[in-house]
Amino acid sequence: MTSGVLKLYHHLPAPAKSLAASLRGLQLRRWRYGPETQGLVEQARERESWTNREWAVWQQERLAEVLHRAATRVPFYREAWAARRRKGDRSSWEQLENWPLLEKESVRKNPGAFVADDCDTRTMYHDHTSGTTGTQLDLWLKRETVRTWYALFEMRSRRWYGVSESDRWAMLGGQLVIPVGQRKPPFWVWNAGLKQLYMSSYHLSLENISHYLDALKHYGIKYLLGYSSSLYELAEGALRLGRKDITMAVAITNAEPLFEYQRKAIEQAFQCRVRETYGMAETVAAASECEAGRMHVWPEVGVIEVLKDSQTPTGHAGELVCTSLMNGDMPLIRYRVGDRGAVANGATCSCNRTLPILSQIEGRIDDTLYTRDGRKIGRLDPVFKSDFPIREAQIIQETLERIRVRYVPADTWTPEVAPALIDQLRSRMGDIRVDLEQVNEVPRGANGKFRAVVCNLPPRQLEALKMSKESQGTRMQRVREHRRETEANRALEVVIRVLRKNDLDAMTAIHLAASPKSPISLLGSGAVKRFFEWQMIGPHSASAYGAFIGEMCVGFCFGGIFRGAMSGFVSHNRLYLIGKLLARPWLLSNQSLREHLRLARSEMQIESQTESPPINPSRPQTFGILALAVSQPFQRQGIGRLLMQHIEEIAHKHSFHEMQLTVDPDDERAITICQRLGWEKVVAQGEWRGEMKKALR
Repeated sequence: MTSGVLKLYHHLPAPAKSLAASLRGLQLRRWRYGPETQGLVEQARERESWTNREWAVWQQERLAEVLHRAATRVPFYREAWAARRRKGDRSSWEQLENWPLLEKESVRKNPGAFVADDCDTRTMYHDHTSGTTGTQLDLWLKRETVRTWYALFEMRSRRWYGVSESDRWAMLGGQLVIPVGQRKPPFWVWNAGLKQLYMSSYHLSLENISHYLDALKHYGIKYLLGYSSSLYELAEGALRLGRKDITMAVAITNAEPLFEYQRKAIEQAFQCRVRETYGMAETVAAASECEAGRMHVWPEVGVIEVLKDSQTPTGHAGELVCTSLMNGDMPLIRYRVGDRGAVANGATCSCNRTLPILSQIEGRIDDTLYTRDGRKIGRLDPVFKSDFPIREAQIIQETLERIRVRYVPADTWTPEVAPALIDQLRSRMGDIRVDLEQVNEVPRGANGKFRAVVCNLPPRQLEALKMSKESQGTRMQRVREHRRETEANRALEVVIRVLRKNDLDAMTAIHLAASPKSPISLLGSGAVKRFFEWQMIGPHSASAYGAFIGEMCVGFCFGGIFRGAMSGFVSHNRLYLIGKLLARPWLLSNQSLREHLRLARSEMQIESQTESPPINPSRPQTFGILALAVSQPFQRQGIGRLLMQHIEEIAHKHSFHEMQLTVDPDDERAITICQRLGWEKVVAQGEWRGEMKKALR
């Protein structure tokens, strides 16, 4: 919301503010929930009992898709890998450890470069966050990603605690839903679209607490969600006022660490359980606390690495580096989230869920600021969600009358920005002195991070981050760079060999990147993998060859006589495919997929009525090319030609006189390449549908 719109909103009467919030809530609801939501929630529930092996297989499969998509379709990564290739680096992007660490500044500087080139950001959900570093990030997600995320949120941040999105709830957050200078209630707005009472965290003072509590009762609020510090302030006020008439089902904390004294006060004030959650708008990691008091990771969201130096004891915290699994359209690979923590893989929990356990979480610690009228300001990150040209910032409170802002200006910073920034801070802190201090870099602490908010008011003792040794990230990076230099000295050598089952993951990733809209690709990576596995094990007289550089598969080709390439695949994977289509019924709206399934069904009916003769490859027949694909960074290097020549030699060897294949009629590049290799279009009844043939001499 721009400052002009915000000022206009603040001048609205209270009912109009709630109407505006409700309209926004309805818009968000359409993004977050749909007819598929309940099915997604149930699937999330089922996965909570998966074995470690099942989770490992699922994550490896999804990670292969994300890494390949990132390297071939996302401009930032594609250009980075192309630059490495030009330097002779032949390391495989299929291995996560070959990717460099990603800094937030890289994403902040050019966020659009992290969006896949087959996506239109105008049709995507645009989110932004400052995080604990005071650095704004722009993020984009497709509707299906948003709904998948909120299905997980529904399951593990609501239903675990006996509540749901249909219950009325209150949010204590940092949005300026009312002007900070307002001294009379309401200090909230009712968002009917989300059944949410959004309460300002900037007006929590002892004299206002009773109004907040009355509002919770008036609106029939069932549970609370908000910053730990704000919920604690509300609870502390309720206890001091002796209010025992407010009971909640659960209080859920987010965005800040939850300290034990805060938990006890909130539990006592609202006579309910308190559950902590962990996550970030970047959707690269998430966790929530179960009824046994342990924080369970959501493996669907991302892969979490814990980087430590060699002297860090096992089980102790290290730097968290996370890789997107959920948002493949704006994937963040090996992203430094700025937190420290530890994951207890393989640990069991009395709640009987098999989700991994986040055993420690450090970081995300903002100090509390104080105003002259006794209000406590838990976080000021919404200030930096505005479009200020600032790379990073730190707010330091020196006295009740003064705060100091250290900031690193972006290239577009001008002197006119300063008054607007000061106004934003005063809108939350009141009429105080604000000194701006331009710096080249905000000073870091001993752990390499900086605190976004620092309170130097005596005599309060500040909560400090646990001290830890330097991460081994730098050392690991040097090792990887040395390995890349060694590999760069090797000449580019492409080897053609028979494909094996352990090559299926690489083939799947290559196919998905090359043909993302093919009927098989629409069914997901699991279906693609099963399809090619069937071509390898089915009753065909065919060959499958791959092009390899070292151990990395960079292309593949299937050729021969195929018996039931589609119908056999459907028949042998009937239950799997039914499950896919039940979970994603909208896929049946795709005409190409429906046509392929219809033809497969017809073939299955014919095969059930007749016994096909065995295939004799020595007979003069047409040799078909079922699939040929080359990894995008290795295209235009003759690899596709090598594969085609090799498969032609196989056809010659078995006395075939003709080869045939089918291409996408709209793929001009593929058509041109085939024609250069001697392929001709096959026109039937005056219409060409992509079929091509080549005579073998």
